[in-house]
Amino acid sequence: MKTTLALILTTGILTCLSPLAAADLPQVDRSKPFHIDLWMGVPSKDALAKIGIDGSKNKLPSDPSSGWTFPWFIGAVQVGTEIRQPYALPYESWYTPHNQLQENDGNCPYAFFNFRQAKEDLQAFSCTITDAKISGNARVDLGGTQALSVAWEGTISGNSIRGKATMSLAEDRVLERPLVGVLRPTEPLDLRNAVYQIRFKGQVLVFEVRDGKAGQGSGRPWDPIGRPVAFGRLLPVDASQLTVTALPPEVRGVSVALAGIVQVDGKPLEIPTTVVLANGLAVGQATRGKMPGVEVQAYPLTDPVAARWRDWMGAIHAEGKPVDPALVQQAQDEAATIPALPAPSPATTFTHQHLEGRFIYAPWLPLSATAGAVKYRIELTPSHPPHSKPLVLEVAAAQSVDLRPVWAGMAPGNYALAITALDAGGAAIGTAQRSKLIKKVPFGSHPLTVIPDPIAMDLALRFPRYLADHQYAFHTLFREIDAAGENAVISKTIASICHSPWHLLTRWGTPAEQVRGRVLADYFTKVLQWDADQPLGIQQGYKAMYFGAAQDWGRAVLDDFAATKAEDRLALVRTAFDRLYRLQQPSGSWALMWDRTPWPKWSGAFTMWNTAWLDHNGAAYALPFGRYRNLSGDHRYLDAELKAVRWVLRNSLRTGYWETQAQQGDSNYNRPTAHTMALDFLLYLLEQAPADQADSVLAEDIMRYLEDQFITWDRVPAVSGGTMTDNGVLRLAIVSLLLHQRTGKPMHLAKAEALFNAYMINRDPVSGLTDMRWNRYMSEVDDPVYALRYVELRRQVLAEPTSSAVLGTTPLTLTLDRAAAGSERVRLHLDSRDGKVVQAIATTPTWQTLDIPFTTVSRRHQQDGETLFHAVDASGLKVGPHGIEGSVSVALAAPGGTPVPTVFNLTAAPGQRTLVGTWSQGTATGRVAGEGLRPSVAKPKHLHLQIAQAVAGGESWQNWALLRTNFQDGTATGAVICNTNAGWRATTTACDLRLGTDGTISGSLATDVRWIGFMDNNASDEAKTKEWKTGTLDWLAYWKLGGPGTGRGNEYEPGFRPLPWPEHTRIPGKDDKSTGQLEYSTTSKPVTPGTYRIVFASRRIGDLVAGTATVETPDGKKQVSQCFGSVE
Repeated sequence: MKTTLALILTTGILTCLSPLAAADLPQVDRSKPFHIDLWMGVPSKDALAKIGIDGSKNKLPSDPSSGWTFPWFIGAVQVGTEIRQPYALPYESWYTPHNQLQENDGNCPYAFFNFRQAKEDLQAFSCTITDAKISGNARVDLGGTQALSVAWEGTISGNSIRGKATMSLAEDRVLERPLVGVLRPTEPLDLRNAVYQIRFKGQVLVFEVRDGKAGQGSGRPWDPIGRPVAFGRLLPVDASQLTVTALPPEVRGVSVALAGIVQVDGKPLEIPTTVVLANGLAVGQATRGKMPGVEVQAYPLTDPVAARWRDWMGAIHAEGKPVDPALVQQAQDEAATIPALPAPSPATTFTHQHLEGRFIYAPWLPLSATAGAVKYRIELTPSHPPHSKPLVLEVAAAQSVDLRPVWAGMAPGNYALAITALDAGGAAIGTAQRSKLIKKVPFGSHPLTVIPDPIAMDLALRFPRYLADHQYAFHTLFREIDAAGENAVISKTIASICHSPWHLLTRWGTPAEQVRGRVLADYFTKVLQWDADQPLGIQQGYKAMYFGAAQDWGRAVLDDFAATKAEDRLALVRTAFDRLYRLQQPSGSWALMWDRTPWPKWSGAFTMWNTAWLDHNGAAYALPFGRYRNLSGDHRYLDAELKAVRWVLRNSLRTGYWETQAQQGDSNYNRPTAHTMALDFLLYLLEQAPADQADSVLAEDIMRYLEDQFITWDRVPAVSGGTMTDNGVLRLAIVSLLLHQRTGKPMHLAKAEALFNAYMINRDPVSGLTDMRWNRYMSEVDDPVYALRYVELRRQVLAEPTSSAVLGTTPLTLTLDRAAAGSERVRLHLDSRDGKVVQAIATTPTWQTLDIPFTTVSRRHQQDGETLFHAVDASGLKVGPHGIEGSVSVALAAPGGTPVPTVFNLTAAPGQRTLVGTWSQGTATGRVAGEGLRPSVAKPKHLHLQIAQAVAGGESWQNWALLRTNFQDGTATGAVICNTNAGWRATTTACDLRLGTDGTISGSLATDVRWIGFMDNNASDEAKTKEWKTGTLDWLAYWKLGGPGTGRGNEYEPGFRPLPWPEHTRIPGKDDKSTGQLEYSTTSKPVTPGTYRIVFASRRIGDLVAGTATVETPDGKKQVSQCFGSVE
């Protein structure tokens, strides 16, 4: 059989065939439409020299005619004997922000590539396939001094193509180049039979054209600047008056002209004459500040995603039902009574400066100290109708004022805020402090649309399916090119930003999609994103820098493992995580590091892309380390995981400062204006944390803060605070769903459904992409896994029984909000039997000695004298099915202080799967929240215990250690004592730990500790490179910042508020005129080497374990230390 479309003949050359790479994909049925993907590779030096060309002098940027050193994409769609949508053009790099040629003047479907030339005027194209042979030629004018002619000839085996191509240059020179190609199935586009989407004058219209005649459709409002659309229902569309006129054929295909009237909800909308190209795109011109012109996207009627546009729009825009009035009232009550902001303190006062003044929950406001003031008058004047007199509140002189007493009486809207200091006689002192405040509407004031199964799963799948068939279809070709021993990418600098659809189709797709997805998941994860020569093993780019190696890349590879169960994915993760594990700093987090060196190079600038501190948020690491542990059963990173958690508890949890960090955005770094890190921590607490760290109450509190700061409950809920790597909408929905699962509260489920529906509304109505126009920035912020995760989790949650644990029969936890030092939470861990508490301890996870309003590398995850838990006398508590009440005495020990018995009176009653009540202690009162836990693990397989002082000689952060061990038939196996990057290693020589049937864990462990020390940061680059590869020493961060020759970014962004302590009150090299620099190195001490014997005496409280570790040091001295952890 022979198929051809000959538009011009030029000479084709040569064939060769290498081993097949596409043989493991189903062979393309050539009787059906298929896509021909060809790649003309970079010419060899010998081929260039053969015709007298110096390949080092490329002129493509200045003369597109000289594009002989760049690879080319060549291709077309074959339908029967017809060739459609041909293209031939060189590309310069992968992953450009936009591809205007694809949108305006070309058929090449690969919008992720940089085509620097001004145009692609295809003058001739021919491609012929005969059995196992392919040949063809093309001539294209790229806007240079001459048109370029290319020809190709190759052999087809299965779906693979190998061969050679030639390029005709000036002076009758012919340049030989490699040719690789692949055939893949596709759905052809016929513009007279297609699904059309038009965006024009604030409307999105979708309808079908059949045999050149437009029909009925649906529409909705559209906001071109990205704000959520406001709508009540889908609008009926009648496009029957729209003409679709085929234009004269061109080499690149047949275009059509649209013109006429479209009736939208019975109102005429005139569509001016608009040419839709053969690729299905038409983009109108826009004037700055005005609505864009006509934008069009046409899709094949047979495209499996586009064909179901009616289903998509009908489900997403279905008329909602009013929220249950009881939930509406509950939302209003909680907004008026439960604080969302962390308690007032110097740290949170600093955070407050960066908030936008928009609140759902009653906030507190900082008061500036005024000499002579005995009280303050707060006036809130509404600026929205109906105007009324100011709401006035007077309070005694303090550092802050709580608006809960008046919040319920304030209608949502904008308020002018005036705070006036008053003297003893009530006279004003000075001028009032003026600002603005917005009270946002609580949840429940708009109808709620719930997208049911199975359409919800189909909607979630349309995103990865469309990516696989369109935006990322080139992965099939690139895999073929790699198999041929060629390099298609040129540079993988930002390859890791792409979110793979392949493992998602492997897990959730049809059988055919699973086969294709599994093959391409292997290529994407193991080849396209991996480079063992990089410091972290990940391709250079945003994800390779800093926390992204764990937060983004690591999560995606673990997603891949969850789908494919391929153990080699875990091996990749371990390679990167092993390197991160070596670099955890004494703060419990990681330091700012430049990744494009063969060893860890601490950034030589005070700010890197305006990053104004030197360590990262620990949440970005705790989540992937915890997830790896749960997926693999491997606890090797658990000490790093727990130290990262300690960082979050002592920093972000205390300050409310959930910041945007480097490469999460192009601006506004280090402001509490993003939710990415907080969402990481929420997912950790709810899904990955071991029993000693899991905390649903804390998760609810953080979620309440995120709702307060970043969610607006409009008809389409709006979510702000997104970053370049995470828009957060679906992760907020997933967290809400998990909170419903843990607490049983219908409110969380309703909020989850509202956010899921909002996400779908703000997608392209046909393809499910983030927008009709796709580019790299859209691909970064949204991973298609999240919608699938949401639907799968919802199925699981809704299928679970609604019953909860009965109080008095299982362990429970109670959180006493702001019970320690007026701002720190106290967690009571109780085990009760027959109405009495038989065992109890307390923890204060956020309490620490340092109280500075910002993160800094000078913090330590463990301080001298710090307690892991507090003793509790709970004999005064009564527990029963109706709640818990009575008194409890907690021996609260402030960090570094001595225990002080503190009596709290408690009362808490069950609510769904939670407990809700109050505590009092003298005149102080506060909120109690808790949960009845699931039954304890009957036969634990693993134990871990933090030991406050496991070794001697070092600083407190070095002497801390983690014991982790497995259990088999109650006996410990493989016990390890560890503390990464503390300068020492330990080898267990003996262990007789046992689990007692009475809940005790006892026994001893002997371990040999050796001091290895730290890398000298002043050593030569050669020495550092050698040591990094050898892996014998630990690495503490070192910075010498500011001053001459220290790199970029020594200035703050305009408007940045300096930090109120010496290291951060200046800009190095600018404000600090004395030295012009800031030098920082972490202090440490050598740990005493030798044999340590540790005797453990501890008990279980549910799955928690608390007790003592008596440590005998190598010199024979003994020290008693707390130990705390859990079993699983």
